[in-house]
Amino acid sequence: MKSKDILVALEDVKDKYKTDAAEENAGKYFNKGKGKRVLKYVLSAAALFALAAFAAVTVMTKYMSRPDKMVLHGSKVEYELSETVITQKTLKPDGSQESRSELKLDECVLQAGEPQEVNVKNPDYIMSGGLFITKMNYNYSFDVENEKMYFSKIKDGKALWTYERDYDLLLYSYKELDSGVLLISYNYHLDMVREDTIASMRLVLLDKENGAVLWENSYTNPVGTYVEQLAGAYEDAGKIYVLSYICEAYKTYDDNGKATDSSVKCTSFIITEYSEKTGDKTDRKETPVQLGMSLFGLRCIGRTDIGYVITYLDTDYETNLLLLSADCEVQCIVGYGSTYEFGSAEYYNGKMYLSGKHMSPEQNLGADAFLYIVENQSRVYYNYSRERGTKSDDLLARYKEETSAVLLVCDGKLSPEQVYVQNEAFGGMMNKTESGLAWDAVEISKVFSDPEGRGGTTVICGASRTYAFDENGLIKSAEGTGVSYSMSGILYPYNKD
Repeated sequence: MKSKDILVALEDVKDKYKTDAAEENAGKYFNKGKGKRVLKYVLSAAALFALAAFAAVTVMTKYMSRPDKMVLHGSKVEYELSETVITQKTLKPDGSQESRSELKLDECVLQAGEPQEVNVKNPDYIMSGGLFITKMNYNYSFDVENEKMYFSKIKDGKALWTYERDYDLLLYSYKELDSGVLLISYNYHLDMVREDTIASMRLVLLDKENGAVLWENSYTNPVGTYVEQLAGAYEDAGKIYVLSYICEAYKTYDDNGKATDSSVKCTSFIITEYSEKTGDKTDRKETPVQLGMSLFGLRCIGRTDIGYVITYLDTDYETNLLLLSADCEVQCIVGYGSTYEFGSAEYYNGKMYLSGKHMSPEQNLGADAFLYIVENQSRVYYNYSRERGTKSDDLLARYKEETSAVLLVCDGKLSPEQVYVQNEAFGGMMNKTESGLAWDAVEISKVFSDPEGRGGTTVICGASRTYAFDENGLIKSAEGTGVSYSMSGILYPYNKD
């Protein structure tokens, strides 16, 4: 008999005794000839109380002997604990392999929640593969026409104000700060190398109420024929932090001048600080590296208390993670193969939490180069991809079967110690809260694909089941928050026959 069933039975028995004790005719048990019945009831009561004591000890032993591990008792989160193995490689800053090991980890498989509605048309977040997550802000719009850019604040479908200028630099991103709306633009060339290229960047802070320019500064960094690419921009304590990297491209040409092969290397990382109040440059740090990578495959997925977490795809389309300190020093580089991709990172109570997904080689989505340019462009490209495709029940079933949301709990060198998994989902954002940490596991509900195979773009949509962690790093609750995510990317041929 299960301990739960025993306790239920005892509750029923306890209520019966309360009823019997309240009977006015309690003396009926002491009538003549009823001695055996009296003894029977006394013995029954003793037996039941003994059973109750045994059940209580059994239940207490069962639960007190089981320590809290990964999930807090009483959290009402259904899960199973097991062990798994992850292959991890470590690299040196010159890109060479340092070591390779098989790590045995505690794995917590979380049970999915109830189906939720998904806002497919206007999702809260858009993901490109696993490398970049954009939190959508529908209060602003961005358009380009006749070599002019138009950035507008929108309310009820109407523009409250519009900032207009020549479209000489690509609008990389915009961020709504307490002091205004920050626009970040930079020089960008698809072929990566032009002899007349000098990488440059412009920061503009606009007034949120009327769109007036509060300050504008442009910056030129003479890096020769190489292009300085942006990996992330952040604001904190009155400063703007821009993380960038230098790309060096190599091409091989045939006798007719046609490029037959090309490769890209990241040759250095740069952290530049600017004043949020004036836009003036206050500091710049740079460190050299030699990392072979796939085109457009580098992004910063989190600025944490111990540094910047960078993810990139190497030349074999395998995911690598790099931790760069605030002083722009490489702390470590680790890799997890071609089927793991990560999009968000947070450092909490001495541990690094990496949110991502694990997919089969046949289904894996690499980073879509055209998705991470700017928030509004992401939305336009997402709508284009979704509307040209159709809902696919076959792909939906496959993605649910072959995709899992993963959360790696790592030490300060990005080496995993535990892993959380929810099947039929892909991982979304990590967020710090007032009481701890929260993680979105996005449950897959719709898939849009191009049946003709034009471009290979696939869109996966779902709503998040959010897990809350306490101060000890244990899951304390889970709820369906309905936050909508959409992931788009190119199906790369990871499986090598």
